[in-house]
Amino acid sequence: MAAAPSRQHVLGLFRSLLRQAGRMEDYNFRSYAQRRVAMGFQEGRALSGEEAAREYQEGLKNLEMLKRQVLISHLYPSKRSVMEPEPRKAPTLG
Repeated sequence: MAAAPSRQHVLGLFRSLLRQAGRMEDYNFRSYAQRRVAMGFQEGRALSGEEAAREYQEGLKNLEMLKRQVLISHLYPSKRSVMEPEPRKAPTLG
């Protein structure tokens, strides 16, 4: 029987998943990933014991998968969505 992960480990995984989701290049993929991470943790909130340990391990696998997806999104960037704000321009001197 596997021990349930500590609260700090679970929150660390949550933060890592959100951080990786925020690094996605495409607005739609980024929004979906952030929404899915939040929903997944909300659904698993009441888990304990072996179920919590199993879901934690699944979350670690998802983190690795998300890291690969972020890398791919940077290799093949898409056009900016109309939903995204324009990048700030550097002030000019003069």
